[in-house]
Amino acid sequence: MSKIISNEIKTFSELDASKLQFDISLGAQGAHATYFFFRNGLKREDQVSFQCPCGRLGVLPKGELKNPTFKKFIKDGLLLCYECGSYNIELLAPPPYSPMILKGIAQLERIFRKAIDDNYMTLCYYLYSSLRSFHQRFHEVNTVCDTIMDVVTRNVLLCQLSTDGIGQLRVSSDLLRKEEIVLHLMLINHVFELTELFDVLLSILTIAESEQFLVGDDGRSIHQVGLEITFEDGERDQARKRILFLRKEIHSKNYFKLSKLIRKSFNPQVRNAFSHSDYRIVSDGILLTRYGNRLVSNDELTEMFHGAYSIQEMVYSFIQTERERFITNGGYEECGTRIEPVVEGDWFSVRISGSSPGGGPTGRVRQERAKKES
Repeated sequence: MSKIISNEIKTFSELDASKLQFDISLGAQGAHATYFFFRNGLKREDQVSFQCPCGRLGVLPKGELKNPTFKKFIKDGLLLCYECGSYNIELLAPPPYSPMILKGIAQLERIFRKAIDDNYMTLCYYLYSSLRSFHQRFHEVNTVCDTIMDVVTRNVLLCQLSTDGIGQLRVSSDLLRKEEIVLHLMLINHVFELTELFDVLLSILTIAESEQFLVGDDGRSIHQVGLEITFEDGERDQARKRILFLRKEIHSKNYFKLSKLIRKSFNPQVRNAFSHSDYRIVSDGILLTRYGNRLVSNDELTEMFHGAYSIQEMVYSFIQTERERFITNGGYEECGTRIEPVVEGDWFSVRISGSSPGGGPTGRVRQERAKKES
């Protein structure tokens, strides 16, 4: 390989640390992924890790270097990085999720697919009409969660660079671990307090599993869409009961792995301890002083963090994707009934028209309140 390029890196000692640079101006995910694959490339025969003359790191499958069209990215025997060579290589580091999280997320994806395949008109009506009431709050929590995840990713990168002895900064792994714990708790608490998230999960589950469609058999009546978990005024322990109610509904539909993921991700004791500052960081996790110094290990907390983030991120992305698809398509028609988005100032609604005389009804937001069980 040295006959083709002269800036291949095979060991960390060959790096020019004084020129090393990472661009995290748009977030740390890309830099973290690049370094992840760069490190892996040092150990693999089918990849080449290199340092561009500009100082950035890169990695490529060795087969790409035999591609004639790739020769333009080699200048004076030096392989250029993606930025200097103006080419794209998709590098996505695998998510650090446990099998338990991946299995739960797979069942959540199955629910989403089922809602699209079996009850799409009802889903569109719900996503575009009923959800408008808390849309901004959902945006804000998603932004906060993405920010926290980016800081965690940046810290992981800094710690790895320091451990490998090539970073310009020397960092304390213990200090970063404590910071990571606080960030984990912050994200878990933000998602836990987004009560609308659990209403959305319950509503989409119901839409996916229901045989009742949006428009009744008469072609005019509109069935109620959207569920909300409610409580009596002043009722205690609502966070725990909301999770229990949602898990019971999910469990009843045989989505056992998703139910387990929600149980593992949303621990009311951890949420309460953080909210009331009744916890203490120790070497192997946190002690919940509010609950008899119960230990929550670093691994448990990390799994809660990844579980809460993955659920929130997936639901948010699903809402955004399906809303945009519905708007882009200008509506949806099935069996002579059509629904289409209507924007009236800051009011969003869905027009429903059928083949019956009068053109059918115009739907506005309707929410059915689901009474929780204590």
